[in-house]
Amino acid sequence: MTNHWVDIKNADAILIMGSNAAEHHPISFKWVMEAKHKHGAVVMHVDPKFSRTSARSDFHVPLRSGTDIAFLGGMIHYILENDRYFHDYVAQYTNAPFIVKDSYGFQDGLFSGYNPETRKYDQSKWGFETDAEGIPKKDPELKHERSVLQLMRAHYARYTLDKVSDITGVSRDNLLKVYESYATTGKPEKSGTILYALGWTQHTVGVQNIRAAGIIQLLLGNMGVAGGGINALRGEPNVQGSTDHALLYHLVPGYMAMPLADWQTLADYHKANTPVSKDPLSANWWQNKPKYFNSLLKAWFGNHATPENDFGYDMLPKLENGQDYSYLFMFDRMYRENFSGGFVFGLNPANTVANTNKVRKAFDTLDWLVTVDVHHSETTDNWKRPGTDPKKIKTEVFMLPSAHRLEKEGSVSNSGRWMLWHYEAVKPPGQARTFGNMIVDLMGRVRKSYAAQVGVYPDPILKLDWPETYNAEAMARRINGVFTREVKVGDKTYAKGSQVPSFALLADDGSTSSLNWLYCGSFTEAGNLAKRRDRTQTPMQAAIGLFPNFAWSWPLNRRIIYNRASVDLAGKPWSPAKAVIEWKDDKWVGDVPDGGWPPLATGKGRYPFIMQTHGLGALFAGPPGRALSRALRARGNPDFPAPLLQTAQQPLL
Repeated sequence: MTNHWVDIKNADAILIMGSNAAEHHPISFKWVMEAKHKHGAVVMHVDPKFSRTSARSDFHVPLRSGTDIAFLGGMIHYILENDRYFHDYVAQYTNAPFIVKDSYGFQDGLFSGYNPETRKYDQSKWGFETDAEGIPKKDPELKHERSVLQLMRAHYARYTLDKVSDITGVSRDNLLKVYESYATTGKPEKSGTILYALGWTQHTVGVQNIRAAGIIQLLLGNMGVAGGGINALRGEPNVQGSTDHALLYHLVPGYMAMPLADWQTLADYHKANTPVSKDPLSANWWQNKPKYFNSLLKAWFGNHATPENDFGYDMLPKLENGQDYSYLFMFDRMYRENFSGGFVFGLNPANTVANTNKVRKAFDTLDWLVTVDVHHSETTDNWKRPGTDPKKIKTEVFMLPSAHRLEKEGSVSNSGRWMLWHYEAVKPPGQARTFGNMIVDLMGRVRKSYAAQVGVYPDPILKLDWPETYNAEAMARRINGVFTREVKVGDKTYAKGSQVPSFALLADDGSTSSLNWLYCGSFTEAGNLAKRRDRTQTPMQAAIGLFPNFAWSWPLNRRIIYNRASVDLAGKPWSPAKAVIEWKDDKWVGDVPDGGWPPLATGKGRYPFIMQTHGLGALFAGPPGRALSRALRARGNPDFPAPLLQTAQQPLL
């Protein structure tokens, strides 16, 4: 979530798509109902089926499953054609004024630069025109025919009410009902939030669904403000935390790319993954990625990570280019007998993964399987499922009893990025153990085996900075990061082994280690900030419910991301009644500002979208964009491609 759970109450309009929030995310709906009943917010549920969420909303609009992009495209068209966008916000804080190269184009459902033989795009065709210093050219009036705004207007012209109604099955009246209600938030004093869940993400066009929502929120000025944002509702207690710490195969902790075969050296990796901006007004925060990645390597390999050996980069595995290592592909490889064994920690894929019959047969091909859970499941007992003869299944299955969440201590990061420490309520029964204890001990035994009988390539195993025993508090310290030697920053000296207070102090020279830069600042010399339960707030913070002293929120305890977009160029809130931050007496007050620079009007500021290369909200993703998805098929409808102005360019299926 760009915002957080409590902040939902600040919205004037709430659009729920791809989610049955009332039943599946009841905590979120508590705040939805507060926004509706206490503040008069209009609540809209756009979903193929009627549910309890629909019943509690102001109105429910059913649509054909999988037509969300057309529905959202129609809203973008409506906003642009009816001049409902937040003009100052769009002109000052998005890339709407940027001039796109004349090599960019769109025809017959494809964008310029497409090679039908390789099925890839030459993304250089989508670049921006730049001046002599390499800074993108702009048209502040937004009238240039190749400005992002005008290209967007032309692209979405095809999303007429009649066309969208025909595709989605939603009547013109119902389309207008949603569009008009939500577009009212395109004003300084108003804000709207979009809530979604797996109903959006679990599509081949999931990225496009969410990106289209991003375009809407930028046009209406709903990013960075109280009651705004794009907010993913996570259904499990630590889905957000597990993703932050690299649940996904293509990432390492902190949302940095997993090394690829093309990036054989650390220099190759940094060159490919570190964006460059020539604009002095852009913070281009990802330019700090080498500091975060090198600190991660230092945390992994300790004293074995040095500048001379690229901090151990050679010891990392490299993904093969063009290969998919995701969940379904893994089970397909298992089905084809490319695996000999595996571990399943706290999952039940024999019941939850698509095509369960294939998944269960895939497990039958393994020589051994270790399942770790608090109870038996279809996966733990797969070898004796109905219709099978256990004697004919070769797999040797082990079940390790796991501790329940109430039987261990550690942190949980919720959807709103708040990290809260929970405590061990009771001891695990019998032989049950925590995942952490199991994994640390297991790897410890592997390391001892390697030391006793050296394998083909022992370095990645033996040179890990691996703990002897598992301790949640000690791990939280390592995740935050420490100084590996005495370091002086300005007038302050930090001792070797002391906690790094902020990711702004992480370095690429080996003087710092951190297992996740996003969590740097969560465990400082002041202690474990996730343990805080202080509900005190200033009057300004209390007006919107920031609760800055309760738990800790990444990054740097910031509760609303991109919050410098909530103020005008002078640092004054667009909506004083719902102020997130404000420049007052030469300092920011309220939330932790997303970058501590003064307002832009002072001549010393920076653009607010600091994670974007050019510092502005990306209506047009521009280069490098995203490679053509596998979902590009001949059955794509050339009249209704996915949003052109987004990170994934592919036609609507």
